[in-house]
Amino acid sequence: MTEYVSSPQFVKITSKLRLSGYLSDARIILDDHTYYDVHKLLLAANSDYFRVLFTFNNNNDFEYRLQNVPKEGFEPILSWIYKHEMKLTKDMVPTILSQSHYLDCREVTQQCVKFILNDLCVENALGYESFARGYSISELMEQCTRYVKYYFVPISRTAEFLDLSLEEMGLLLEAEDLNANEHHVWTAMIRWVTHDENKRVEHIPKLLRKVRIGQFTEDFFRQVVTVDLQMFQPLEEEIKSLLKAAENYYKTLECVAKVDAPLDTPPFALPRLPQDVVLAFGGWTGGSACNLIESYDIRADRWTPLPYKDPFGERGYIGAAGIGPRIYLVGGTNGERHFNATSCFDVETRQFEVLGPMHSARCYISLTELDGYLYALGGYDGSRRLKTMERYDPEKNQWSLMAPMKTQRSDAGCAALGGKIYVAGGFDGVVQLDSVEVYTPKSNKWSTVPKMSTKRSGVSCVALNGELYVLGGFDGNRRLRSCEKYDPRAKKWFNIPEMMTTRSNFSAVVVEDTIMVIGGFNGYTTSELVECYDPSLNCWCSSSDLRVHRSALSVCVIPGRQLSSKTLVEYSYPNRDKLPEEKRLYERSLERLTFEEQELEEEYQQQQQQLLTLESDAEIEDAEIEEQETLSEPDVGPSYESNSGIDSSSDEGDGQLPVDVNML
Repeated sequence: MTEYVSSPQFVKITSKLRLSGYLSDARIILDDHTYYDVHKLLLAANSDYFRVLFTFNNNNDFEYRLQNVPKEGFEPILSWIYKHEMKLTKDMVPTILSQSHYLDCREVTQQCVKFILNDLCVENALGYESFARGYSISELMEQCTRYVKYYFVPISRTAEFLDLSLEEMGLLLEAEDLNANEHHVWTAMIRWVTHDENKRVEHIPKLLRKVRIGQFTEDFFRQVVTVDLQMFQPLEEEIKSLLKAAENYYKTLECVAKVDAPLDTPPFALPRLPQDVVLAFGGWTGGSACNLIESYDIRADRWTPLPYKDPFGERGYIGAAGIGPRIYLVGGTNGERHFNATSCFDVETRQFEVLGPMHSARCYISLTELDGYLYALGGYDGSRRLKTMERYDPEKNQWSLMAPMKTQRSDAGCAALGGKIYVAGGFDGVVQLDSVEVYTPKSNKWSTVPKMSTKRSGVSCVALNGELYVLGGFDGNRRLRSCEKYDPRAKKWFNIPEMMTTRSNFSAVVVEDTIMVIGGFNGYTTSELVECYDPSLNCWCSSSDLRVHRSALSVCVIPGRQLSSKTLVEYSYPNRDKLPEEKRLYERSLERLTFEEQELEEEYQQQQQQLLTLESDAEIEDAEIEEQETLSEPDVGPSYESNSGIDSSSDEGDGQLPVDVNML
């Protein structure tokens, strides 16, 4: 173990030297003739600039002139050198940073960069990035550029965005790691052009080449792109050529099954790299638990199986939540054992680690993260439903019991919202629940909020835009498509559009301000279906299916802003350049299935016709026999003798139920 200690006594002494000027051996003079008596050794120890200045100049020199260094930037640097403290404000930090970078005072530079990164937001990111680029402060520029690319969509709506130069705009639009779908990229580009249309309209061809126009939906291309470009008539030939190439690409995709030529994704249709890691863990498929991990690429809209395995083996009904680059897998069951186990998967190292266990085994667990802690709520331990809650501290690798819920519940949904934890629905061992509770960490207490409109177990919850969304589930009679949301400010529930598919025991996450629901059980079988809800459009749309149909899975999102580019590439879809070819293979497989279905249908119709023909022939034959018997039978009058040789109660045939030909 290594421990670093500091000496407050040393700082106390150097502070006195600074105030008194005692033992000073140099004088620094600024452009405005302000001067400071300093100690060469202290300045040289904290600044490579001064170390070189004092080393290679005449050691007997007392006065040194600093040009282009304002006292507003120099005095805080001296304060840090002598006192290890300085005052940083939003207004002053650029000046101090520029001077510390010039004078090569690394500790001061680090403190300024840390201050700026803590202050970084959508409104000032472009300004800080421009400042860092202008002074070649690489450690700050890299972080600011990463921030701008990651939060491109909200940043593109700011006033700063409109002031970007053509070069800066081009660098953004061509970035492989720009975190936006192409609809947003197009909207941002048009907004930038129209801000100064007379000067910028000539740059449209150059910028258009950097937009992935093949990633537009065909409706967006025809209803938005072509309409926007009508403002800039007449169009240059280069623009017309690019639009024609996009139209041809869309036409190819429409009839891709009939195309025999090689089909690679053209550069203008190649998806950008995803900037968040979305992983699906475990679950229940084919009647048993599984140990599967799939990665979702939101730009390519594809799932990819990964080779990594949970050390606890097959688990379903687990919880998954992320802290930093790590995804924690908690509880669950394999059908025979109920787990109190905790493991974590590091998305950067791609390694699993076994961690401290919970106090109780919990399958049908509700798990969420809040303020760097994990919270595990309720569940089923193999013999009873639980109302206890545990909190996991990653620093201590330890679970601690917290205040229990008011109601025991398993198979509930939970989410963190506004610094609190909400848990909704579930099963108490007797009935499905419509009750909702909220936990306040500061007071370690639970309270109730208004009930949902529907009882729901096997339900999923997410928090988005200050509201709690409760999705699907099982009401005791049927699986649900219905969804509702809770507004904590109004303390009311509101219905939202139903999902496209009924489902319970599925997973739901928020990806780029949309709600994604994955897998589940539809009442008949486990599902591979995925769909997304966009609150801004108030509608659901389908997304790419899981590779493996499963319920009782858990999906987690790790934001990619703090992850390396190399890590994000590892979780991107590997065949991004073969998407049209995949579409062709898929549609041809559908055609084969359709053809086979048609053949089966034709065969079935032929069988029906044969059966009807046989029945008709049999009826004609029976009628002919009956007619012949009637003609040959003598007329002896009525018989009063019972036919005692026939048991009227006996069954005819072989005892099988009659065949309904309409059911064949």
